[in-house]
Amino acid sequence: MVANRNRLEVPIHSARKFTWTNGFRGVADMSDFGGARISSRVYADAVDIGFICESPRTGRRMLFTLVSYVRNYDNELTSETYVSCNNDGIPDTQITLFND
Repeated sequence: MVANRNRLEVPIHSARKFTWTNGFRGVADMSDFGGARISSRVYADAVDIGFICESPRTGRRMLFTLVSYVRNYDNELTSETYVSCNNDGIPDTQITLFND
């Protein structure tokens, strides 16, 4: 977990948890996290939900925030989509978590 003055303790996940296509789209199944907390509030003064993805090769960390989720007819969560923005604030990497 990472914390700073305004940032709360945010879960950190290895990039190896995800299957990557083109290097910019990751997918994983929520059950692959073994009951660990996948995401949490990111900042104390905002409602952003997210997690940090860390490259085991480079050590680079990227913050991903929740942008959408899908529920089925029984109101069960089926997927969540998170994005990380580049320095211009433009989303450039996306992770989708599926709930089987």
